[in-house]
Amino acid sequence: MEEMSAHTVYVPHYSVDFNYSKAERFGELEYGFTFDFSGNGTFDHSVKERIRGFMSSFDAEVDFLLVSGSPSMCMYALACAIERNEEPISILRFDRETRGYKEVLFDV
Repeated sequence: MEEMSAHTVYVPHYSVDFNYSKAERFGELEYGFTFDFSGNGTFDHSVKERIRGFMSSFDAEVDFLLVSGSPSMCMYALACAIERNEEPISILRFDRETRGYKEVLFDV
């Protein structure tokens, strides 16, 4: 696949366990939370508002949502993307076989 540009890859929750460098071919990476959320069982209002703010510029026509880290954060980020866009959401998922990211369309 050829190199893309002028796109943003939204990563709601950065995980130190993942190497995101292969996702850079889809666009510039932007991280929501860059700290460990897994030990905190509370998904409170401030977390929701921060994710909502983080996703406020997401444009389904050109941007990607990379799913990693906290499932709660990723689901909420997807909900925010769906709420603001009528187009299918491009999600990047890690493919263990190819050791890279693949695009999957989430058609709303």
